[in-house]
Amino acid sequence: KAAGLYAYVAASGGFHAEKWLGSASTDLRNGMGRRLKKGDRLESMQALPSIDTQGVARRISSYAQNHIHVEDVHFLLYPGPQYETFDPQVRQQFIDHTWRVSTRSDRTGYRLEGEPLKVNTSIPSEPVLPGSIQVPSNGQPIITMRDGPTVGGYPQIGIMRADDLDSFAQCVPGTKITFSWTD
Repeated sequence: KAAGLYAYVAASGGFHAEKWLGSASTDLRNGMGRRLKKGDRLESMQALPSIDTQGVARRISSYAQNHIHVEDVHFLLYPGPQYETFDPQVRQQFIDHTWRVSTRSDRTGYRLEGEPLKVNTSIPSEPVLPGSIQVPSNGQPIITMRDGPTVGGYPQIGIMRADDLDSFAQCVPGTKITFSWTD
């Protein structure tokens, strides 16, 4: 049995389902689609694949990619675009503190809970990357995930390494997280 907080399922030709903007994906926050329920049946648009699936079908990711983190986990960070606008004590507090993944996290952003960081500045909206760590006025960091927005208006104290983001996505709510800076 594979472990993981998120999983992806693909079917040749896509799924028989209500389409939103050409996709059968769901976006519950915006009212598109619905959650799967026990007894739901996923049906492929094609009875047989139109390509050779040798080596592709039923592929399973490695342990590192599908491992659920439920205990303490540590990640390296790059300083973010507004790193210098945070007081040195706040930057140190951020990496000295153990954060918890909030139950309010989703595929657009993981919210961290802990001792609030002091934010000295507000910024105009600017581009954000997956892995950007924004700090809103409440001082509780938000890590932009792969389905997150392309712009944000909160100062970015750090950015996660791209290689760590998939592993970070497997952190269940309540997971304890620590960080350290890297070059």
